[in-house]
Amino acid sequence: LDSPALVSNRTLSSLQPGTCSYVDVSGICFFAVNSSGQLSDPQADCNGRTVAQQLAGAAADARSARHRIPSLRFYWQLSSDRPTWTRVWNDTRLSDALTSQLAEWARANPDIAHGWAIDYETEYTPPEPRIVAGLTHFLATLKRSSGLGTNFWTAFNYQFLSVANASAVQPYLDHVEFGSYWNDFKSADPHEFELSDARTLVRDHGYSPSQILLGVGLSSYSWMGVSLPSIFGGLWFDDNRRHS
Repeated sequence: LDSPALVSNRTLSSLQPGTCSYVDVSGICFFAVNSSGQLSDPQADCNGRTVAQQLAGAAADARSARHRIPSLRFYWQLSSDRPTWTRVWNDTRLSDALTSQLAEWARANPDIAHGWAIDYETEYTPPEPRIVAGLTHFLATLKRSSGLGTNFWTAFNYQFLSVANASAVQPYLDHVEFGSYWNDFKSADPHEFELSDARTLVRDHGYSPSQILLGVGLSSYSWMGVSLPSIFGGLWFDDNRRHS
């Protein structure tokens, strides 16, 4: 991981045993949510292939990976923009229609459907109570209808707490993922505020430490020049692993 070339092959089936326990899978077209609370038209064009073909390719790749690593799990990322999520979460009719579609796909693909992921690094200022209530309803209904939990990506607690009732959604989230990036190109210490935010969720909102993930920005320039020993064998990692 000291060269960009070593992380350029992003196929799931290229993962090596022991690399990770699960993968959040995202695509530019599949599982994209529109303003009607529906997934993208399966027959719509997506870079020369249909949405259905793109999803089928990702599913085949996931199955190939699980053939090599049977314990590997996949969370499928739902994507949309702020206006669309606001509209969907503000309308239980749209929200329920979306969870119904997702549950149907999960039931048809139980070998590779292990959960959902939402990347929503957005702050509502001032907070919108309908959004908070709507997100709780959406995550609860999605867990109930599909039987699967969700990974929620956020950058900071002030963003997460502006859109979610953290205590209320805790039972429906498998993980909260904080984007923990390095201070600069040469630093061996990640930002302290991700740890502070994580401890707040554990202390004040009933989260288990195992629900909290601190991401390392391997897709960001912020990791350049930071060696693996600094990331995974340094004093910071050892100290916080003992306290996690």
